[in-house]
Amino acid sequence: MTTSDIENPESIQAEGARIIIGATRLISLQNLYRESGLELLQERRRQHKLNILFYKMYPSLCSPYLSDLIPTSVERSTVYSVRNADDIRNMHCRSQLMVKYILPSTFRSWNVLPDKCRRSPSLSTFKSNFKKQNIPAQIPPYYYVGDRAQNIHHARLRMNCSPLKAQLFSKNIIDSPLCQWGVIEDIYQYFFDSTQRDTPAASAESIISWNYFNPRSPVWMNLSSDTNITIFRHVHTFIRYSKRF
Repeated sequence: MTTSDIENPESIQAEGARIIIGATRLISLQNLYRESGLELLQERRRQHKLNILFYKMYPSLCSPYLSDLIPTSVERSTVYSVRNADDIRNMHCRSQLMVKYILPSTFRSWNVLPDKCRRSPSLSTFKSNFKKQNIPAQIPPYYYVGDRAQNIHHARLRMNCSPLKAQLFSKNIIDSPLCQWGVIEDIYQYFFDSTQRDTPAASAESIISWNYFNPRSPVWMNLSSDTNITIFRHVHTFIRYSKRF
């Protein structure tokens, strides 16, 4: 599988994830997959090769002609006591294309797994131990609260891809992060610096605090789901009446 064969499906999935969460092309792939809860197709292929294919080959749960393709362990190829004695010897590959083939790539993925996974007595146990090492991102249910349009604007603020001048400036799209009042137009200024503009909505200070709104604040993650839903609805109301977007 060439690099273009890998990147083309990934770009299609990334575009689909942008549509789902309402993001723009300004979002980084890291934020995109964290916000959407999706996994890279490359990671899903790795899991499939380890879970479905290789584990059945390694303990000889399949035909011998498949199990015979697996090289011997490092322990059997040396007389020394080494730390990676349980690892499978990597196949010799004469090209980068061969390195990406299913067997060489799976051998490398197997060798980096914890010993608890590799020594699982059954396929179901292996899958359970493997999932514990690869817990997917859990999307909070309050991310989907409210009107779709306001939800998208809120998500773009959270993902650093909104039309706020500070976020556009960070992407090198505009020359200055200053708004028409001469201050940096970032998330804090938009929600809490109400002295610079008139808005029909109630001031953000009377609804939420910066600690509650800031996604990186530990206070934010410790709130109950009902409290977060209430905050999100107030934020959406503020966004709608501010008419900034």
